[in-house]
Amino acid sequence: MQNTIFDLITKNVPGWASVTSPDDIVFNRLSGLSNACYKVSTKDGISADPPVLLFRKFEQELTDRRIEQAIFQTKSDDGTGPKLFFTDGTYRIEGFFHGRPISIWEMRNASIFLNYAEMICDYNFSPIA
Repeated sequence: MQNTIFDLITKNVPGWASVTSPDDIVFNRLSGLSNACYKVSTKDGISADPPVLLFRKFEQELTDRRIEQAIFQTKSDDGTGPKLFFTDGTYRIEGFFHGRPISIWEMRNASIFLNYAEMICDYNFSPIA
C-alpha cells in the first residue's frame, strides 16, 4: 500500500515531485470509520510542499460521495478546511490539518461560540454549499 500511496502522491501533488522513494516518507495509519486514512510525511532532510498530507482511501459508501465532495471542495476553496490536492472515486489527497479538540472553556466562551455560530451560519447560506 505504501508504494501505491507514494506513486499517487508524487503524481498528483506538484510539491512532492522531488520525493524520489517511498523510503523518504513516513506512513502512519489513522483511525477512520468508512475510510482508510494515512498521515503521510517526509522524513527529516527531505523537502516537500506541504511536508505532511492526508491520504484517504474510500472503503465504504456511508454518504453521498457527490455531496461530500462538494462540501470538501467548498471548504478547501474558501480556506476553512484542508486543501484539496486531488480526488477521484477511490481516494483523496488533502492537506493534513493539525488540530485538537476544543476545551470546555472554549465551548463555553461566548466570543468563541459566537464566532463559530457565525461561521456555520455563513457556510449554511453559501450558494456554493
